[in-house]
Formats: sequence, structure tokens, C-alpha cells
Amino acid sequence: LTNVDYWQGDLTQAIQPTGNHVVFLTPGNYDFHHMALNLLSLPDGQVTKITDLTSSTTEPYAGSSPGDTNFEALRAIGEQASYAWSPDGSQLAFSGVMDGPSADIYLYDTQTGAITRVSHDPAHDFAPSWSPDGNHMLYLAANSVGSGAGWLMSGVWAADGTGGNPTQLFATDSAGEEVEGWLDNTTVLIATW
Repeated sequence: LTNVDYWQGDLTQAIQPTGNHVVFLTPGNYDFHHMALNLLSLPDGQVTKITDLTSSTTEPYAGSSPGDTNFEALRAIGEQASYAWSPDGSQLAFSGVMDGPSADIYLYDTQTGAITRVSHDPAHDFAPSWSPDGNHMLYLAANSVGSGAGWLMSGVWAADGTGGNPTQLFATDSAGEEVEGWLDNTTVLIATW
């Protein structure tokens, strides 16, 4: 379908529900320079860039080293689940560092093309997850990405389905939280370690 060099290869999460798009990050090979969020249209194979995931202010972060706070913002986008479609496929939640210095959650509206910033906290936000009815969105936040022994988490957040009212559900200092799945429209199972 495409010869574009992409990464974050879990395509099961990338496929638009009830739609004809697949989302993916470029460039390939875990290159944090000029990261972009893209859509592959099916069946024609047309690739469209939704947005750059960095800005002129945050692009220099890619020249930093692991352990540097700025570099960790890029790792939050590239090394973890950084996007999720709403159940009806009308919106895409994703992590970006366009406004820096931390990774934040944004919403992309597939009908209008509008991008709305959801989170404003100082941590690196990642792993958005939607409730089955699309009325709630959960995301995780980390103070530090770490060097192999886990992430230094700061909390778990929720917003409404339009991205409004971001609220920290609880703070944590664990080495990692993972959303295992939604039990119903208001209850989510989270693993921690």
C-alpha cells in the first residue's frame, strides 16, 4: 500500500474504526527528527500529513541525549502508544510536543481537520485511551521516561470526549502504568508496577 518509512508498528491501534484510514508516525527507524503524524487512505494509498509533532522551538530536542528532559518529551511520543481513535472514528487523540517543553495530548477532528490541545500539565502525556461510548478519554503522564528501569509516573488523567475538562484522577510515583482495557463506559482497568 505504501513505501513510506514509518514506525510504531502496532497497526491494530492505527486502523480507524468505521473508516478508511490508518494513522502512522514518520520518519522510520526511531528517528526523532521531524516527527509527523500521517494518515494512509484506503484503498487508494494516498498519504496525508496531519501535523508535525514538533515545532521550530521543540525540534532541537531531537539532538539531545536520553535522560535530558527535552529528549524525554520526544520519547514519550515515539516509544509508547501515542495515538488512539475514538470509537466512532471521528477523532484521533495523539501525543505531540508542538507547544513544548513536555509532550501533551491533542485531538484531531477528521471532519474539520481541527487540532485541539487537551493537556497542559508539566509531565509527558501519552497512551490516550477512549471509553467504549467515546464520552471519556484517559491518558497517562510521566515525569521521566527513564533508561530501562521503567518510567517515573506522575499520574493518570481523564478528559471528556471533546477534550475538555482534563482532570487528574490520581497521582502515582510508580515505574509504569498501563491501560489494560475498559470494563464499561466509566470503568477502566489499569496495571501498575
